[in-house]
Formats: sequence, C-alpha cells, structure tokens
Amino acid sequence: MPRIIDLSHSLDDGSPSYPGDPPVRIRDWQRYEHGYLVSQLELGTHTGTHVDAPAHRIVGGRSVTDMDVGAFIGFRVYVADLAASADLAAPADKRMGAGDDGASSDLAASADINARSLAPFERALEGCDGILIKTGWSSRWGGAGVFTGYPSLGEDAAEFLCRMGIRIIGVESPSVSEASHLETHAALLGRGITIVESVACMDGIRAAYVEFHAVPLKLLGRDGSPARAYAIERD
Repeated sequence: MPRIIDLSHSLDDGSPSYPGDPPVRIRDWQRYEHGYLVSQLELGTHTGTHVDAPAHRIVGGRSVTDMDVGAFIGFRVYVADLAASADLAAPADKRMGAGDDGASSDLAASADINARSLAPFERALEGCDGILIKTGWSSRWGGAGVFTGYPSLGEDAAEFLCRMGIRIIGVESPSVSEASHLETHAALLGRGITIVESVACMDGIRAAYVEFHAVPLKLLGRDGSPARAYAIERD
C-alpha cells in the first residue's frame, strides 16, 4: 500500500503571514444555531504552504489557472537532505540551540544553497522531475524568526536545477530565497519551474524518492494559492 505524508501547515485565525502580506483571518460566518456552519477566509495567495505561479514575479506570466494541473505534481521527486550539510551549517554564534523557538541545533540560518551545495545530488536527480529540499526550517513555523535568516537558493542553484530537468521544487522556508528574492524567483519561474514554499513535515518522509502533489485552488488569473501538499511513497 502507498504511504501518504501530509506536507502542509495547518491554517487558523492569526496564522503566520509573510511580512507585508495580508494577515490571516478565519472566522465563523454562519453558525449551527442558524442550521449550518460556514466560515469566512481572509488571507493572501502566499499563505502557509503555497504555490508560486510565474505571474507572482513576471509581468504577463502564467497564473495558477493558466497552468495545467500536472504542473503541480512531481511524479519522481528526490528528497535532498541538506539539514546537516556542511555547506548549510551556520557559524556557531548564529546557530540556534535545541529548544530555542522549538528548533533543533542542526538548523541552518542564513545558509546559501548554491550549485555547489546541490552538486552531490546530481546523480540522484537524474530522471527526476522534482526536488524537495530538506533543511529543517519548517520546525520554526509559528516562531518569531521563521521569516528571516532562512536558507536561500541562489541563481546558480536555479540554473543547476533547470539543467537537471527539474520542473517542480519544494522548500521548507517561506520563500526560495531571502538573499536574492527577486532574482531567484525570476530564474526559477522564468524557466517554467513550479515553486512550492513553506512545505511542512519533511522529516516524515522515509524514502529517497516520492511522488509530490501541491495543487492550488483554481483562483482565476492569480499569482499563487495555498495548497494541500503531500508526498506518496510507493512500495
């Protein structure tokens, strides 16, 4: 039997939102005393575990409804565990100790994920159409520092993944890059690579290769959408 791993953060009233994005508001609109329950949602398109479409960064780029639903599915996705990588290790004075904001001591702060960081996985990525980059950052979800100092992909990492034929990428951080936010988004989205950010619970994945789904809401002409992301481990 296939094993399914939920990779999505739960959303509730007041859930974290990226600085400058709309706050998350979820409340009862109708209650059972009226005969049924209906909830009202107010949130940005890049709330929680979410998908970026090219329109997020590129003027005239494709929206989530311009993209075929298959663009949000990786049928063979490699899980690249960078959490303990020497390339990602932050200086000792910048690392968080166990217990600080619920983070473990091997989490990398302000790590630079470049082509050299990904090169050891080149052989493993052959024949893959996606990659999940495991850094441990999702354990900070809800903490004060989740939106700053997260591991960042550089433009050369985006070019490396493009050369490998990757068309969907999932990261635990709230964005693929803090250090080169606009440039890395443009490099990935401009090459037709679907971005899934704030992926949760990668520690629950046991297999090296999974099938990865992160299908957005069908928001007409929009730049992104929250998604229910999950991985399937096949026998």
